[in-house]
Amino acid sequence: MILDGLSDLGFRIEDVINQEHDAALGNGGLGRLAACFMDSMATLNYPAWGYGLRYRYGIFKQEIVNGYQVEIPDYWLDNNPWEFPRHEITVDIQFYGNVKKYQDENGRILNSWEDGEIVQAIAYDVPIPGYGTKTTNNLRLWSSKASSGEFDFQKFNAGDYESAVVDQQRAETISAVLYPNDNLERGKELRLKQQYFWCAASLFDIVRRFKKTKRAWAEFPDQVAIQLNDTHPTLAIVELQRILIDMEGLEWDEAWSIVTKTFGYTNHTVLPEALEKWSVPLMQNLLPRHLQIIYEVNLFFLQSVEKRFPNDRDILSRVSIIEESHPKMVRMAYLAIIGSHKVNGVAELHSDLLKSTLFKDFVKIYGPDRFTNVTNGITPRRWLHQANPRLSALIAEKLGGYDFLKDLTLLDKIEVFVDNKAFREEWAVIKRENKLRLARHIKATTGYDVNPNALFDVQVKRIHEYKRQQLNIFGVIHRYLSIKAMSAEEKKKVVPRVSIFGGKAAPGYWMAKTIIHLINNVADVVNKDPEVGDLLKVIFIADYNVSKAEIICPASDISEHISTAGTEGSGTSNMKFVLNGGLIIGTCDGANVSLFFSYMTCFHPTHTNSTDRSKSHAKSASRTSSSSAISLKTSRTCATDTSTGASSWTHSWSVSSTQSKTTCSATKPTSPRSQAPSKSTVTTISSRTISTPTSPRTRWSTRPSRIRRSGWPSRLPLSRAWDSSLWTALLMSTLIVSGMSSLWMLRTKQTAV
Repeated sequence: MILDGLSDLGFRIEDVINQEHDAALGNGGLGRLAACFMDSMATLNYPAWGYGLRYRYGIFKQEIVNGYQVEIPDYWLDNNPWEFPRHEITVDIQFYGNVKKYQDENGRILNSWEDGEIVQAIAYDVPIPGYGTKTTNNLRLWSSKASSGEFDFQKFNAGDYESAVVDQQRAETISAVLYPNDNLERGKELRLKQQYFWCAASLFDIVRRFKKTKRAWAEFPDQVAIQLNDTHPTLAIVELQRILIDMEGLEWDEAWSIVTKTFGYTNHTVLPEALEKWSVPLMQNLLPRHLQIIYEVNLFFLQSVEKRFPNDRDILSRVSIIEESHPKMVRMAYLAIIGSHKVNGVAELHSDLLKSTLFKDFVKIYGPDRFTNVTNGITPRRWLHQANPRLSALIAEKLGGYDFLKDLTLLDKIEVFVDNKAFREEWAVIKRENKLRLARHIKATTGYDVNPNALFDVQVKRIHEYKRQQLNIFGVIHRYLSIKAMSAEEKKKVVPRVSIFGGKAAPGYWMAKTIIHLINNVADVVNKDPEVGDLLKVIFIADYNVSKAEIICPASDISEHISTAGTEGSGTSNMKFVLNGGLIIGTCDGANVSLFFSYMTCFHPTHTNSTDRSKSHAKSASRTSSSSAISLKTSRTCATDTSTGASSWTHSWSVSSTQSKTTCSATKPTSPRSQAPSKSTVTTISSRTISTPTSPRTRWSTRPSRIRRSGWPSRLPLSRAWDSSLWTALLMSTLIVSGMSSLWMLRTKQTAV
């Protein structure tokens, strides 16, 4: 009906859709993860609310001028039909002022936060519908407005024209821009203002709805669960404590028990920039009552630590919320741990690093049960069904429906089509059409023509030194110089490649902006060199966002996820590329590790009939080329205690190339109570060496098995050899049957479904 109506008016549905702007609420990892969570909770019929700020200009719109990034406002709200203003829902948010103590009629000492500045938060609602369900959750965004109104007629009539609007201008800056430049002190204050404005308005709304139920406060954690997405909303812990003791009259211990049962904390990275610290003088000026509460929380916490570890005085300074520096700083990550009942990392490697390094003292204090892992994920409804509808339809045709969009484990069933010629041809046609679509977008936005038959090598993500776009562009420069030095005959053997970059640099991050300039300068040289031609093209896609990602991900042949090992919490773009049948190159970092083991699992047999399986593997391995430069050797050994029946698996692997070799192993018992066996039998289930074939047509004769991996290393070596070999040698994906097989690498543990 809609299509026919638009057609009658002379419009195409594609053109109408393109008029809609991306929601400028955060296109990086945290923003996209939150969006996927909202989609998944609605799809799974979980009642949930999302809260955020209604940024008037988003983060910024990126333009490239003379190779440099230039930031301009993103006017995404000029055409946003999905939001519903709720002007009747307003919250007064207080800043600055002072705290006065007084005694009530019962002799209790109470605190009153007085004076200061009041800014009004106004609610705007965005519906979040689930897939295949009637459930629709709500995303509530807060916009800031001066409590005195937009315009002061008294000041205007007195001739003070500038002051007539200054209150509104100062208030509007709070919800104007996502991540304002904090290189200056005023920028830091604005960021802290944004965080408290967001937390205070959201907590007020949550508490208001709870109080309407007339339940006792002790039931609050049973009705409300709040997950802190990194340290940015940590002030919510302090704000809820303030509401309970200052406004609702609860005793400190009762209130703190409610707070800690309500909050959970997700840490996303070990980088200092994500482990926020706010100076005590700044917080004293902006949020004086909250600083008092933080000091009290810290006092009670340190007293409990001192009782447990009376002989370890150093631990007190290591775990204190207040860092004794100049000036003193409030460590928000520590506050989040102390104020939450559960702390999780976002990939198994990352979670283990948190427990063994950054938060090891807190593991000692609270025990390991407080810390867990929840691997980040993506929603297949957007990143497969919407971004790649023809591939989604092909899979649905073979599986008999779209149930896999709610349960990706069903993708295992497409194994039976791995040798189906028609299926493989249709898969290839879909990939080529996606590459043609991206080629047209590149032509329209950059003016460069790219060969759709070339290898599309993609790295699109936030520009940062630890994500190592500079390493990638150095590799491009090396490839360019190598091609220039080749003879005409040698050039005929080169696989044409298009190196595609995209991403935004923070406005105050000079080095990241310099990397963008370097990429564009290299592109200007390479793309205009007639000696190189289509053998190498370099493309920087400006203003990378979700809509552009939906074009790029389905078109990639390989994508690069090469962050310095140990620095990426999880990363989810790797999952998006893999889910669309792309191959990945990645360091041993974040969710790359999970994908790596899922791949290794595909080629490991079940532990039944191991003799036949070993023969099958030997036959398969013999089909690889003898001239391969990269080798992956894996083995799994099972040790069984004959007296107790308990067994333990050892999973070993080594990755080697002509330049380096890395060996690693892991052991995991099948039962948590199993001990080292006194009498044991050892069975080697599989041992194989896999080498990258020189011919892209070479493929394995055995299909991936459905066995899950039994264990993975609790601590992986982060040596330079491991990192450098995997940035090249984690062409693990190139060992897969074909591009379609990379879908098997994405298991339920790596999705937000």
